[in-house]
Amino acid sequence: MPFLTPLPRALIAWALGVTAACEEAGPVTAPDAAKAADASGDGAGDLAVALDGESLIPDGGSVTVEVDGTIGPWAQACLQAPQMCDDGNPCTVDGCDPISGCTALVKSCADDDPCTLDKCSVQTGTCVHAADTCDDGNACTEGVCTAGVGCTFTAANCADDQPCTSDGCSPQTGCAHAPLDCNDGKTCTVDSCNPQKGCQNLAPPGAKCCEIAVDCDDGDVCTAHKCLFGVCSTQPIANCCKSAADCDDGNTCTADLCATATGQCSHQPKQEKGCCAKDLDCDDATQCTLDKCVDAKCGHEPTCCTTSAGCGDIVQGVAECADATCTTAGCAALPKLDPLTKVVPAPCCVPQVAKAGFEPGEAWSPVLVPSQYGQWAVLAGVGQSSSSAAVFKPVDGGVVGGGSVAQVRMPAINLPIGVDTKLKFSFKGQYGQGDMFRLRATTSVGSWWIWQGNPNTNIWQTPTVDLNALAARAATRNVQLTWELLQAKGSPVGLHLDDIALTSTCKPKACAIDVQCNDNLGLSKESCLAGVCTYAAGVDYCENDSTVCDDKNPCTSDYCSNFTCYHAKINNCCTNVGECDDGKKCTLETCIGQQCQFNKLPPAQCCDTAVDCDDKKICTLDMCPVAGLPCQHTKTAPDCCDAVGDCDDGDKCTLESCTKNVCSTKNICCKAAKDCDDGDPMCTDDQCIDGLCSWTKLSKPGCCEPVMQQSDFESGKPDWLVPQGTSATAKWQWLTGKQAKSGKGALYYGDPTKGNFDTGATHSGTIQQAVALTLPLGATVKFSFQLWMDTEGGSYDEFKVNVIGASGPKAVFVKSTYPKWQLKQWMPIEVDLSAYAGQAVVLQLLFDTIDQIGNGGEGVYVDDWKLERNCP
Repeated sequence: MPFLTPLPRALIAWALGVTAACEEAGPVTAPDAAKAADASGDGAGDLAVALDGESLIPDGGSVTVEVDGTIGPWAQACLQAPQMCDDGNPCTVDGCDPISGCTALVKSCADDDPCTLDKCSVQTGTCVHAADTCDDGNACTEGVCTAGVGCTFTAANCADDQPCTSDGCSPQTGCAHAPLDCNDGKTCTVDSCNPQKGCQNLAPPGAKCCEIAVDCDDGDVCTAHKCLFGVCSTQPIANCCKSAADCDDGNTCTADLCATATGQCSHQPKQEKGCCAKDLDCDDATQCTLDKCVDAKCGHEPTCCTTSAGCGDIVQGVAECADATCTTAGCAALPKLDPLTKVVPAPCCVPQVAKAGFEPGEAWSPVLVPSQYGQWAVLAGVGQSSSSAAVFKPVDGGVVGGGSVAQVRMPAINLPIGVDTKLKFSFKGQYGQGDMFRLRATTSVGSWWIWQGNPNTNIWQTPTVDLNALAARAATRNVQLTWELLQAKGSPVGLHLDDIALTSTCKPKACAIDVQCNDNLGLSKESCLAGVCTYAAGVDYCENDSTVCDDKNPCTSDYCSNFTCYHAKINNCCTNVGECDDGKKCTLETCIGQQCQFNKLPPAQCCDTAVDCDDKKICTLDMCPVAGLPCQHTKTAPDCCDAVGDCDDGDKCTLESCTKNVCSTKNICCKAAKDCDDGDPMCTDDQCIDGLCSWTKLSKPGCCEPVMQQSDFESGKPDWLVPQGTSATAKWQWLTGKQAKSGKGALYYGDPTKGNFDTGATHSGTIQQAVALTLPLGATVKFSFQLWMDTEGGSYDEFKVNVIGASGPKAVFVKSTYPKWQLKQWMPIEVDLSAYAGQAVVLQLLFDTIDQIGNGGEGVYVDDWKLERNCP
């Protein structure tokens, strides 16, 4: 269909500016500006296409001049002069529309052939019909025009028939031929391209290719396989077998079997005499033998005896080298010495028993057993004193078939019997936390760890292990030594072991007492016999479990250390009174509730030394005649006194007094008052009553005595104080030589034999004046003393001062409410008694434990008792 195309803006502007010249109906030519605009591609000129050098207008087009409004100046012009609408393009049909003005319709060149491109030549105005090449702009398609159908497109054929190229096509550039990628994604193939065959993915010569370990299976149960980077890695499985011969352990008491399907050896104990599966199988019905099953073989060793003749088995096989003897520890072997040299001669003993330096050709060479984490190997150039050493190295990924312990297993060897024998070796290396490096000794009657140590990374260490306990017994002198390394979770360990040496002095170990024979090994029991160390089977061997050390004694703390059980005595623990003996004559020991109780007898009953007899009195000579007997006290002078009681002459007519440790007496018998004259008529009232003088102090001005009652307790407890209590042992009493504020003596509440006031029960006690005192009227009266307490604080272990009057006791001092109370410190206490003036009262001290617990303190001390008044 024809289509309308707006004319260029320049042409429209020109048309709108036409004036009267249009009326002359002369030919009109588009201005140059319009032609230029048309030539530049604006407006209708855009439809012209160059073809064979001609400007073409597409078939079926039109050109229309559109003017704003229904009939404009341009329309008026083209109606009056139609020739003005000629656009000079032979490929358009020009006209004038009464409404819209000039029109230009593209000349139709359609020939109805779908395989031609129909155009109008702008130069000639003739139709041109060019063949359609069917080019869609895609380099990867090929177009073909079919009559009646038109263009059809098929994909371009890019195959170059080369096996080593990958053919493809780009819409922009067309066919491309890239080298073929032959990578099959497998690590164990060599990928290449053969010009005739294409990709080749071949395994490298001499290697077995794999993706997973199962690809490496060679059908051999004794090999383990890994797939590492696509290549099989194969290693032998430790301890694997293919036949029973591979399982031979050299033990005549085991039947060695091989499970060929799995490669696992098993060693079944034989049901034959001397063979066993457990200790009970070896029971010889003799109580005096130690029966053990070790490596499926029975071993027997004498353990008790009454005569040396019964110990023959202890030197079985070595009777030419040792004599059997019976000791308190059991049977023992005494080596036979050369009478001249005093040593055991060859062949019974040689100083160099055996040596292993891991050098070629050595007679005593080890078997190296790997663990699941690594293996031992003999390496040159790493030894301590020689070239080689055994070195343990971890194996990446572990050793398949390895156990938990890596071993250096030496062949069994005979130790010289009954003589001092030592083992030395050197080691160094890395060591992880939780790892254990130990030495095991295996004999016919037991297998024991006898040493363990921690290696140093850079320094060789050379320990010495005492083997006397093994060498002393025929049942243990044939020993296999095995160094064992147990790794904790496969920690990295690198150990060096070298210079293993067994040596002997060829003399028995000398001793004076049993302890000098101690080898610190629980597998043996030591004793010193006639100056020579002997050894018998012990019962104190342990490994990791301390429960095996339980001796069923509640008074020992049992533990395992360095493969030996120890039984530490618990202090003051007992199962019977005999265990409480402290070696002192004057201690009364008891065992109560598995606890030893020690009660020292008083000096009047028993003494150990003269110190026990010191009564702190000036007037006595103290001595302990014999330990265990009572103390003796001899008076130094007839008139010497430490207290007024020492001056009692038994005469009722004398009043005794002790002044500066010298006794003095005063006659107090009378017939009349004049016989009682004390020379003080002003302040005393002298009377003779029933034949005895009585002196009454007069309360008159100038006759006042400020101190009414006083004692520093240096001469004992005064008679005017009376104690009472609920306990026979913890009570108020006079004590010297302990706590005292002044001098050495004081009142004490507690049990002096125990040094505390604990009786296991609640108790209390009082000490008070024997006679009531009348406090003077109008006077200020004060009671003071020094107090020291090692008790509980607060309201427990209460201490009070009571005033007992006509209405009963009343507390005037209470420890639990005293703000200045201090533990184990002397405290000055003062009580105002003025409120009781004119009353007859008794002063009382009271101590009450309140309960039965927390009474382990020393107790209560009171010193410097003083009752005083003011004098007008």
